[in-house]
Amino acid sequence: MTKFKIGDSVQIATREQTSEDIRLARYYNYFGGLVGTIMKLYGQEAAIQIDTDSLEPDFRERHQASEKRMHERWLNNLSEEAKTRLTPEEMDFHLDYTLLVSMDDILLLKEGDGKAVKPVSKKKEVEAKTAEPKPMAVAQAEAIEENGPQLFEVPERKTMADLERAEEEMLRTKTSQ
Repeated sequence: MTKFKIGDSVQIATREQTSEDIRLARYYNYFGGLVGTIMKLYGQEAAIQIDTDSLEPDFRERHQASEKRMHERWLNNLSEEAKTRLTPEEMDFHLDYTLLVSMDDILLLKEGDGKAVKPVSKKKEVEAKTAEPKPMAVAQAEAIEENGPQLFEVPERKTMADLERAEEEMLRTKTSQ
């Protein structure tokens, strides 16, 4: 297994999403191919600051629009006096795009050429399917079917007839007292 350190340039591996990924919210298909820099290591996971140039065009545009809105909102909340005291570095507003990714899904990049050196784990990388991805509800249902419900069971909802019977019974007990 390749050892990573903070500051390494990496690429997120492209593979199919598994039910375990859905359950843990650890990997999504759109992560594959993104390039970035390791900002922090957490055991078997790494926080990767994504290079916005590696985002797909629609994601990049949405990210830049959000960044612009937040910058304008921040400036509008400052007084005129505070705005005049800001340095050029403080005026440069940059919104980071950071993902928490498993170490098994990270490829170390060679310096300069942007090509991945080798996969971190021995897991076979799978090309992302060109077919439409499953809707989230279907994927979650399949994960629950495989692993069972993870959080809690939802109690059965009472019908209107059940509620009316309970209300009548409560009124009867109050009048009989």
